[in-house]
Amino acid sequence: MTRKTISRIMGLIIAVFLLAVVLPLGSGEAKAATKGSKGDWEFEYEGKRLTITGYNGNDTDITVPSKIDGKNVVAIGRSVFAKNTDITSVTISKGVELIDFAAFQGCSNITSITLPSTLRTIGNYAFDGCEKLEEIKIPDNVRKIGDYAFVNCKTLKEATIPKKAKDLGSGIFQYCVNLERVEILARTKWLPGRTFWDCEKLQYVSMPSTLRFIRGSAFGCCYMLQSVHFPDEVREVGGCFWENNMLETVVFGRKTVKLGYEVLGGCKYVETLVIPESVTEIDDGFFSRYYGDKLGITVVTTKGSYAEKWANDIGMRVDYNIDDYYD
Repeated sequence: MTRKTISRIMGLIIAVFLLAVVLPLGSGEAKAATKGSKGDWEFEYEGKRLTITGYNGNDTDITVPSKIDGKNVVAIGRSVFAKNTDITSVTISKGVELIDFAAFQGCSNITSITLPSTLRTIGNYAFDGCEKLEEIKIPDNVRKIGDYAFVNCKTLKEATIPKKAKDLGSGIFQYCVNLERVEILARTKWLPGRTFWDCEKLQYVSMPSTLRFIRGSAFGCCYMLQSVHFPDEVREVGGCFWENNMLETVVFGRKTVKLGYEVLGGCKYVETLVIPESVTEIDDGFFSRYYGDKLGITVVTTKGSYAEKWANDIGMRVDYNIDDYYD
C-alpha cells in the first residue's frame, strides 16, 4: 500500500469521525414543531412550550391565555392578529415571553393592551398601526424592542422604555404624531435612527447616562422640541435633527467628542449651541441644509477649545458661561 493511499484512508477515517461528532447517529434533521388547534386558536408546540400561530374568533375583547391544551403559551407568532379591526382590547396572560413580527399590525381599533411581566421581546412592527392606542406600559423585563415596534400609533401620548431593554430597533415610535413625553430608562449605548421621526408633538425626552451614540434623524420632524440636553457620556452625535423648527437650544454632553454631518439639517431657528471642550471634531457638513442664519447662533464653550476656534472661523458669537448649562 502506497503512502498516498494510506494518507487518503486516514483522511477518510478522520472525516467520518468528525461527521459522527457533529451529527450523531439517529439525529437526522431538527424535529419540526407539532401543529394543532383548539377552539379559536391555532398553534405549534414543542414539549410544553406553545406558540400561537392563528386566531379564528371574532371577539372584540381578547385575552391570550396562559395555557392551551395543557401547554404553556410562551409566544404570539408572526402576524397572528394582523389587520383584525374588530379587536378593541387585548390582555396577554403571564407566561408569554415573545410578541413576534407584526403580531398586531393594523389592529386599528385597539384602545387598550395589557402586557405581561414575563414579556422579553417585542418584535419588529409588532403594534404597527394601532392607531387608537393611547398608552402602553412596557414591562420591566423586556430586553428587546424591534424595529418600528410602535410605528403609526397615532394617538399614543406617553411611553417609558424600561431599564433592561438594551436592544432597541430603528424607528420604534416613528409617526406617533401625538406622542408628547418619553422616558428612556434603558441602559443602552445607542439611540437608533428615526426613533422619534415625525413625532410632531414631542416635547420631552429623558435619556439614560449610558448613551454613547445618537444616530441619524433620531429626532427628525419633532416640531415641538425647543431644547435638547444630551447626557454627559454621549461620545458622538450624528444628524439627529431634521426640520425641528422650534428647536432653540442644544446642549451637548460634557464628554462628547464628535459632532457629525447635518446635525441641524432642515432647522431654522437655533439660537444656542453648548459645546464642551471635550469636542475635538465637528464635521464640515454640520450645518449642511441648515436653513436659518447660522451667524445668529451663539456657541457657548470654554476659552481655547476646539469649538471656540470653529465658531470664530465661521463668524458665530461665542460665550463662555458654559457652567450655567450643566448641573
